[in-house]
Amino acid sequence: MTSCKNMIWKIFSLVSITIVICFCFSQLDWNLSYHKTQFKFVYPFPENKAENVSTRNTATHVLLITYLRSGSTFTGEVLEHLSESTFYDYEPLHHMTLSTRLYGKRALDAIDHLLNLFRCNYVDETYLKYVQKKENSYMLKNNRFLWKHCKKQKNCSKSEVMSSVCNKAKVHVMKVLRLPLSYVQNLLVQATDLDIRVVYLVRDPRGIYGSRKTRSWCRPTNCSNITVLCDEIWDDLVSFYRLQEAFPGKFLFLRFEDMALKPLDEIKKLLKNLGFQISKALNKYLERHTSSKNKISQSAFSTVRNSSSIPSKWRSTLTVSEKKNIKKKCSRVLNKLGQP
Repeated sequence: MTSCKNMIWKIFSLVSITIVICFCFSQLDWNLSYHKTQFKFVYPFPENKAENVSTRNTATHVLLITYLRSGSTFTGEVLEHLSESTFYDYEPLHHMTLSTRLYGKRALDAIDHLLNLFRCNYVDETYLKYVQKKENSYMLKNNRFLWKHCKKQKNCSKSEVMSSVCNKAKVHVMKVLRLPLSYVQNLLVQATDLDIRVVYLVRDPRGIYGSRKTRSWCRPTNCSNITVLCDEIWDDLVSFYRLQEAFPGKFLFLRFEDMALKPLDEIKKLLKNLGFQISKALNKYLERHTSSKNKISQSAFSTVRNSSSIPSKWRSTLTVSEKKNIKKKCSRVLNKLGQP
């Protein structure tokens, strides 16, 4: 009788332990699910879509992220010369904002737009109507690969033509000026089917401000506010080092002043990191656009300059009080960039 009671007690104990273990595991699973949900809330990146290897885009994609009046036109044209078959999107967020940056939902909409373009889906009617306007024709003029392959000039900005030519390109370059660098993480998380390299171009804020303050389209907005500019640069510098660690080999840093003073050396270094070499066409472009022997253009959007004179131009265009003000408000940025 005693042995029977002991057996019953052992069975009861075993069942009780089993119930407790099952309950603990169910709680653990719930907690894990809860924390995953919390993680998604803190970092609201869209879920990765399963990559279809058979349709993987094999082109090299280069995203140039920088600021208005930072030397971006010259740098973009250099990158456009990476290959004879480079498809070049010039400021594809221009239709969303003129002189200020995009944040929040508008920035996420911008990321969706850039992702569509990198995938050669030229379907955004607002964007297409914008580039088709006569006054915005410059947005397509530097895309030599597009002009070469579209049979009639009037067809070059049509959705199906742009998508078709884009899909033939070996390199896809995009110059973006109106987006904080931190949002690029959203792009990379979604674009696992694309080989994307990010070039972050930064310039001494005194040079940027000196160029912006004379532009009529810039003065009415915070585009001409030096505090806003330096805060933007600082935030991007912080984001750059974080993203460079999170995405090894994806992010490259380029200082405008280094490129202006030693264009050939710096561009060779940049191209090497992107897996390219300087072509004959790019050599000719550099000779034409950086030599002091060439006739210097006074146009604000020209890239034909004596490049070595540009980095210090702000010294003669800014007033003494402006220099002191920028030195005070932008000290951490200037120190980080190694600018005296």
